[in-house]
Amino acid sequence: MMSDNKRLIITWLGLLALTSISVFLAETSNASAITSNTITGIFVCFIVALKGQLVIDHLIGLRFAHRSIRRVMLSYFYILPLLITLGMVFPDAVVSMTSLGN
Repeated sequence: MMSDNKRLIITWLGLLALTSISVFLAETSNASAITSNTITGIFVCFIVALKGQLVIDHLIGLRFAHRSIRRVMLSYFYILPLLITLGMVFPDAVVSMTSLGN
């Protein structure tokens, strides 16, 4: 079994690696290619959800907490990136659903 310190260090290094990948993807995406930006955004949203799960499970320590508490915390990191992804993939639909005028 892995010691708590080693587990925390590995989690921290994983978070740093995922953050570095997100930064690399965001900085190297082509600003003129809409499809490329959308795919990059989807990957970054996936990484955000993965990082949220790592933080909740290993750093906050909710891996073995009551199921409903853990679900509420995880839902933020799954629902928010999903909504951002939907906004990137279907921007016109989001604008029409959220605008007050015609």
